[in-house]
Amino acid sequence: QIGNVSTVLIASSRSIAMSFDGTFALFTDNDIIKRLIISDDGSTSVSILAGYSRGYGEGAGTNASFALPSGLVVDPSGQWALIADTVNNRIRRLDLASGQTTLIAGPGRLEDGLNTDGVGTMAKLNQPRGISLLPGAKIAVFADTGADSVRFLSVDFDLDYSVVLGWFSSCPPCLASTHSKVPGSDSCDVCELNTYSPAGASECTPCPRGAMCPDGIECALRNVNFTCQSHPSFVIRGVWTPRNTTGLYELVSCESGSERITAAETSDALQECRPCNLDTHYNLRPDVDPCIPCPRGLRCGGNIARRSLAPVPVAPGSVWGEEEAAGVGLIYRLLSCPAHYSVSLGTLEDGSLQECVVCGKGKECTGTNGTNCTVCYDCKAGFYKDAEVAEACKPCPVNTYFEGTGAETLSECTSCPSGSSTD
Repeated sequence: QIGNVSTVLIASSRSIAMSFDGTFALFTDNDIIKRLIISDDGSTSVSILAGYSRGYGEGAGTNASFALPSGLVVDPSGQWALIADTVNNRIRRLDLASGQTTLIAGPGRLEDGLNTDGVGTMAKLNQPRGISLLPGAKIAVFADTGADSVRFLSVDFDLDYSVVLGWFSSCPPCLASTHSKVPGSDSCDVCELNTYSPAGASECTPCPRGAMCPDGIECALRNVNFTCQSHPSFVIRGVWTPRNTTGLYELVSCESGSERITAAETSDALQECRPCNLDTHYNLRPDVDPCIPCPRGLRCGGNIARRSLAPVPVAPGSVWGEEEAAGVGLIYRLLSCPAHYSVSLGTLEDGSLQECVVCGKGKECTGTNGTNCTVCYDCKAGFYKDAEVAEACKPCPVNTYFEGTGAETLSECTSCPSGSSTD
């Protein structure tokens, strides 16, 4: 209803500023800067961003000090804010992710003269109050009330900070995550949450799949340290760096246990560190190779804690190495098996069929001292094997024999005829 006023909270506030996307507001409470979040259901939450007691000091969170700040403005990307620190006669920047403050302009000394232009601490301010950002967020305008002046402040963080009385001599580029499509435009538009842009962009770029926040709406690349405002503890996978030519982000490295999907293979929008299925796959070179099927003779893990650990052999004592497989990547290669196992390398180039095989009934694998055997042979005459185990064939009992090969049961060992023995 028009004209209806309701109290949200009680605070001694001299200034309030809303974020461009409407998700939060900053307000002053005496000498403290606080953030107000209003949920869709109307509930509110308040947290302290910076400030504790009256004074002056740069720092993070409650290590910073203000003196009756009376002006706030949030930049279009929602990453930082400007504060008119009135009694301290300073303009300060507040990083909204870390709570770190930075002096932008003003030395705080009135005796050096009022209304003096200059860069940073060379500019003299006198009780600055209301402050706003002009289109493009490269220039701020504020009321220097003690000097009866309206003044401009350069906040292009690639340049020196300066306080001036004149107008623009050039067109400043749009900030990151904003864009301007139309030549001669007097403002830069904020990119939608699922897109981002480098500074000076004429259009916004769709967020790569691997840089999306868990809500599927927000792109982490538009935020400081690639954080997600919707999920503050979430960290996107991989290392992302801007290209020198375009400023767009490229995925250059992934963690162990995943595969890197590059722009060269697909497109910028499909870049991601795709996790391998830890039960069935592994990846020794996540920045080069795809996820490779785990060999039959290895257990690849199955949980995040084992992501960077070597697989466990199914046959204890089997020896595995690493080998480059053409067209596949770096794979685990079965080098030898323990005694009485057969080395089976399989026929697939990815090595997924490799394993140490136990010989079945009536067969044994001896090789060199019982190892490095590749074929299971029938038990010799006079021997038998009645179970599929890693053992050699056993001799028939005394005074019994078996003339053939491959005996699978003890009963196949026949008693010697009358007048003969095995002695």
